[in-house]
Amino acid sequence: MKALLRHDWYVHRKRLLSFFGVYCVLMGLIFAGIYYPVRHIGEEQWEYKFLLFVVLLPMDLVVGMTAANALSHDVKSGWLTLLTAMPYTRRQIITAKAVFGGLVIAAHGVCVTVCQLIFTAPADDGLPIALEIACWETAKPLILSALLLWLTTRWHLSAAVGILLLAGVTMPALCLSIDLICVRSGYPPFMSESVNRLTNFLVTLSGSGVLLVSALLLYGLCWRLSMRTFDRRRI
Repeated sequence: MKALLRHDWYVHRKRLLSFFGVYCVLMGLIFAGIYYPVRHIGEEQWEYKFLLFVVLLPMDLVVGMTAANALSHDVKSGWLTLLTAMPYTRRQIITAKAVFGGLVIAAHGVCVTVCQLIFTAPADDGLPIALEIACWETAKPLILSALLLWLTTRWHLSAAVGILLLAGVTMPALCLSIDLICVRSGYPPFMSESVNRLTNFLVTLSGSGVLLVSALLLYGLCWRLSMRTFDRRRI
């Protein structure tokens, strides 16, 4: 396992170090301006919220692609074919990719937490907000990584990214359309209220913790599914 992880690190370290170097600078610039708007501070700050969402979402995707990208790189380079001749099972190979992706996501969460502790800890509610952000910014790439790894083992990385991006556009649009229809028609009235309650719960410390635990469970589930799928895959 250590040899597999070391191989992934040697292959992808330049890209990861460059990414995290730019990432830390960008996080410092973003978080130095104002608190990360997990809490709804005010409607007048919607421009900042939108900008922050647009900037961080591609970063979550890059971090979440680590495990799937490592697997796809080994397939294209022919290393995976050679690896099957070595004393490693397919389950060990997938486990190594999942662990490698999890370590990168953990480093991502540490960077976000450190930036938040530096810029928000002096405030009275700085520590709870920093913990909320750490949970959110770790849960998002965990969910992306879990789905991408499983879809990559079934097909390939390009198809996995395409499916995920399509779902990321269509599913929120569908949910928003249903909510708007319910609000305008007035039936059923509980739909919008339920969405609001769920949103308000997720932007609390306990809600973000539940989201992180759910993301970890999904990561474990997709890891198990990826091992089963990869066992049946022809290399």
